[in-house]
Amino acid sequence: PDLAYMLAEARQGIRSYFNFNSVFGLSERGGKLVQTPKTETRSITPASSFLGLSRGATSKSGELVNTETAQTLSAVWRAVKVRSETIGSLSWDVYRDVNGSREKAPNHPVARLLNKPHALYNGQTLFETLQAWVTLTGNAFAVIQRNGAGQATSLRHVANHLVKIDYDEDKQELSYTVRSSNATKFIVLDSSQVIHLRSLVWDMEIGWGKSPVQAHRDAIGLGIAGQGYMSGLMKNGAHLSGILTTEAPMKPEIAEANRKSWQSTYGGHGNSGRTAVLQGGMKYQALSLSPADAKWLEVTKATTEDVSRIFGVPMHKLSALERSTNNNIEHQGREFVTDTVRPDANRIESEFQKLFSSRSNAYFLFNLDSLMRGDTEARAKMHGMMLNTGTLNRDEVRRLEGHNPIANGEGQIHLYPVNFAPMEALGLAKQGEKNASGEATKELPDGEEE
Repeated sequence: PDLAYMLAEARQGIRSYFNFNSVFGLSERGGKLVQTPKTETRSITPASSFLGLSRGATSKSGELVNTETAQTLSAVWRAVKVRSETIGSLSWDVYRDVNGSREKAPNHPVARLLNKPHALYNGQTLFETLQAWVTLTGNAFAVIQRNGAGQATSLRHVANHLVKIDYDEDKQELSYTVRSSNATKFIVLDSSQVIHLRSLVWDMEIGWGKSPVQAHRDAIGLGIAGQGYMSGLMKNGAHLSGILTTEAPMKPEIAEANRKSWQSTYGGHGNSGRTAVLQGGMKYQALSLSPADAKWLEVTKATTEDVSRIFGVPMHKLSALERSTNNNIEHQGREFVTDTVRPDANRIESEFQKLFSSRSNAYFLFNLDSLMRGDTEARAKMHGMMLNTGTLNRDEVRRLEGHNPIANGEGQIHLYPVNFAPMEALGLAKQGEKNASGEATKELPDGEEE
């Protein structure tokens, strides 16, 4: 009976803190909930303005470029997929500082939270989703839900067009207005309650990340236009290896009949390359693709190179292998980790510090070691150098390779070459050798040997 009473009290306490009919289950204690923008004391932009990021803009090629149309290019889709899945697949740990050293804390509440951040998805899905959004739009958001003790209990990803940022100049604080998908409820949260990943920030006051898709909409729009052009050409084109012409006049009805027959017989990619045969004193004339038609392959290649530069993904990861070799692919893979993945990981690590209390000595880190591994021979040489210089012990090397420590603890001993000595002792070592050979030592004024 006592346990049942305690459980009932706990349920009542939870329901008093969370309003399950509000936005993301947050009540006024978790953030200021307003039913309509008019009841908010701070100015809130109408719901239509929240959709600014999703509309996109028209490029110089006439194509509408936004996050959806950009993903119709296979290179953009692959670049976003590579960056998001790389972050999602990384191993990570929560650490604690203990007497100047760090130790893993797999049972820390934040570690459990990141394994299952929400009932709808697991940790990998959350990481992939956040990284995909920040890659495409320059921003990604997740609302932190906390219990009565202030501990983070859930992370809910929020689409960019549902979020508006305001800056309070008097308090020097940011606030995030998040609306529900039906635009009838709004929740106002301070920055400590929102995970906000930003890529490149131009506006230091509000802190919106700049969208690479919008910054490079002309380059992406050119690729979309070229793709649409070639699709229309394949659908409606009538490419022939040659035609027969005549100088004799032709009645309109005969010309129209010939045109329809020509289109049905030779139009479309399935009939490409066939030779037209006509009657009535016709002459044969060879045809070829126009220069504009022949340029589409170059446009596709140039678009892929642009996407590689825009999103920081090597060409070989976009399946463009014309100039790739086993040697340079390995180096490009390492550059991808240091120049692209590492900044992404650092950005998430820094922002996820909000999940810990201000008094906590714990923190979150990704493990990039697995991505930096080269081939087996190079790895063995590196480990050999680390062991020979005493930089690492055998247990540390075994851990890098995924093996357990040596059982008797012998692997924790650091080894080093016995002939290594400080430069200051070099003269003493040589003098000691002379003494051993029977030569006299030179006395110094203070009575010490040289």
